[in-house]
Amino acid sequence: MTSKKRLNSRNFYPALQEKNIYLRRKLYLMKVAVTGASGHVGANLCPLLIKQGFEVNVLSFRDDRAFRHLPLQIFKGDLNDAASLDGFIAGADVVINTAAYISVNLNDDETVYNTNVNGTKTLIDKCREHHVKRLIHFSSIHAFNPFPMDECLDENRPLAENTEFIYDRSKADAEKIVRAANCSELETVVLNPTSIIGPGDYKPSLIGRTIINLYHKRLPALVSGGYDFVDVRDVAQAAINAISMAKAGEKYLLSGKWHCIKEFGDIFSSVSGVARPWFICPLWLAQASVPLVRPFLNKEIKVVFNSQTIKILKESNRHISSAKAKKELGFTSRDVHESIRDAVAWFKENNYL
Repeated sequence: MTSKKRLNSRNFYPALQEKNIYLRRKLYLMKVAVTGASGHVGANLCPLLIKQGFEVNVLSFRDDRAFRHLPLQIFKGDLNDAASLDGFIAGADVVINTAAYISVNLNDDETVYNTNVNGTKTLIDKCREHHVKRLIHFSSIHAFNPFPMDECLDENRPLAENTEFIYDRSKADAEKIVRAANCSELETVVLNPTSIIGPGDYKPSLIGRTIINLYHKRLPALVSGGYDFVDVRDVAQAAINAISMAKAGEKYLLSGKWHCIKEFGDIFSSVSGVARPWFICPLWLAQASVPLVRPFLNKEIKVVFNSQTIKILKESNRHISSAKAKKELGFTSRDVHESIRDAVAWFKENNYL
C-alpha cells in the first residue's frame, strides 16, 4: 500500500483559518492518534474521524469493543509505558488525548494521579519526540473551582487546586502541564466537557450506570441537586473541529444544559417507559445517610451513591458557559432528551438492558 502524502504541518492551520479550499481538502490526509479510544468519548470520536476522512491510530489498553470493527490501526500500550507509545504516535499529525482514570473513590489516589498527570507528561514528551504538530487534551469541568456557584463559570475561572478530591486535582494539574507545553513546535489545546451522556457507552460511565440502574429499578430513590449534561457526539465533533479551528494554547468549555436529577429521571421515564423512583431525597439527608446505607448496597449502587457523587451534585454550577467554543469551534449541543433517548436505545441494542 502506498503511503498517503503528508500535510506540511508548518502552514496548514493559518491556511485553514483563511478557508483555503485546496488545503481544507488536504486536511483529510492527516493522521490522528487517539488515546482512550475504548472510553465514551473515544468510542464516538473514532468513527467520526474516519467518516470525515482522517487516518486513525488508537492506543488500546485492554478493551477493544469500541473500535475493533473500524478501519484503523490498533496499538497496544499504556500512557505510563513510554516505549509502547512510539508506534502509536509515529507519523501522527495530531494526538487527541481522551484517556483518563475517572474515579469517585477516595482510595484511588495513586492510580488517578499516575494516569491523569504522569501519563499526560509522558504523552507530551513523546509528542515532542515524534514532532506532532498539535495535541488536543481532554480535561474536565472538574478541573475548575465550582465556587462561587451563582456566577458564570467560563474558561477564566480558577482551577480546582485545593479540593479534597484527587480526580479534580489531577485534571487541574494535567491541564496546567498541557498548556505550559504549548509552543510553535507542539501546539496544545484543552477541552473541558461537563457531564457526558449519550450512546457508545461501552464501559459504561457513571451516567450510563445510572441509566442502567434506573431501567432495572435498582435505585430506591433519587437525590436532589443536578448537573450540566452534554452529548458525547457534540463533544466528539468539537474535538475534531479543534484540529483546525482551535487557537493554540487555548482551552474550551463544552457544556450542555443544567438539569436537576428529578428532571433527568422524568426525561428517562418518558423515553424508556420505566417509572423513576418517586422519592427525591434531600442532599443533606443523602449525605448524612451515606455511612449508614452504603454497607447494605450492592456494588452497582455504591458506585453512583457515595459522599463524593452527592457533593458533586450539591456543588454543580448552573451557569456554565460554552460561548467561546460556540464562537471559535462551531460547537453546538443538542437537547438532553435526545441524548437520554439515544443512550437508552444504544444500551438496549447492545444488551445492557
